[in-house]
Amino acid sequence: MAVLIEGISVVARRRALATKFEGGWEGFLRAVPNRTLCVDEGLARVGFMSPEDARVFVEQLTGGGLEHLRDGICVDLSVVEQDLEPSRPTPWLVCGTVTCGLSEAAAAWLAGEEPGELAVPEGWTQEGAQDRLQHLTLEDVARRLVYLRHDAGLDVFQDRESGRELYLGRTSKDTGSSAVKFRLKGICRELLALEAELGAMPASGDESGAGSILQRFEDELEPEARRIADSPWHAEDAYAQYVHGLALRMLKRWEDAERAYRRAYVLHPKALQPLLELVLCLGSQGRGREALPFAEKAVQLDPTHVGALGNLAACLLENEKIKDAAKAVDRALALDPTDEINLRIKKMIHRKRRRWWKLR
Repeated sequence: MAVLIEGISVVARRRALATKFEGGWEGFLRAVPNRTLCVDEGLARVGFMSPEDARVFVEQLTGGGLEHLRDGICVDLSVVEQDLEPSRPTPWLVCGTVTCGLSEAAAAWLAGEEPGELAVPEGWTQEGAQDRLQHLTLEDVARRLVYLRHDAGLDVFQDRESGRELYLGRTSKDTGSSAVKFRLKGICRELLALEAELGAMPASGDESGAGSILQRFEDELEPEARRIADSPWHAEDAYAQYVHGLALRMLKRWEDAERAYRRAYVLHPKALQPLLELVLCLGSQGRGREALPFAEKAVQLDPTHVGALGNLAACLLENEKIKDAAKAVDRALALDPTDEINLRIKKMIHRKRRRWWKLR
């Protein structure tokens, strides 16, 4: 027989599982984290849709007694992707295609044996296989897919091109979903690109174009970012909170954005971007005193970041610390003398100094 290869498959030798794995075959069955197990006389295969989930399972198997690699050669188990290429040389495994119903399916079998009939997971169908993420690259995920929900261990997306729902199985909650992270990066790139486009519009007076961008923020990008940030499997992801905050900030929903950025900061205190955005949110609400500690923290994280130094200068200025504000903006302009925001801050400091001397 042969075992199905779909997505990212961890294939182990049954003899090794019976003799070397802690708890033997029954122990292995207890360790299988999903419903993709299929076996023939010599192999056991478990499938994953996330590289991180596959890595965690391999570590679990090796921690239980199996040997993965010796001198770069697979010994007891191998990782095989949909293109039928093991990640490392595996002399005892043959990969190819076998007949399955009226078509063919990817498969693997022990070297020296005939593939014969294909072993598939319980409940598996070729029609259902078309609805699982297995042929899309992570860049495709960022560009084509829209996150809908997390449902019974699956991240559910919609393919913009076909309109179909696609499913990404998850098994290791702590590692995060590679596909969801790439989709978040796609949302972030689109938000920033649309913001830049929106910023260029006042000069051209294109009010209808500005309205369509804001509508995309409100109707599509913010709800999708919120679904990810609110999902129980992604709520602890600082980057998900940051991207959702970015969408809220672009809609000028300052208080909601502030909450998202505070959440991101708690989850990842050493991440610079949520701190920069949190300072902006607080400053936009006239809360420069509250913003100052976060602005100082951002500069501590990256003393050469021009934006962080500019934020600090603005906060210091609002808190009437004019000398310190001047020092901060001078540091920023020494790094980038052309930065327009910091040049404006310097002018504001200069005007405030002049007013102060007049009062004296």
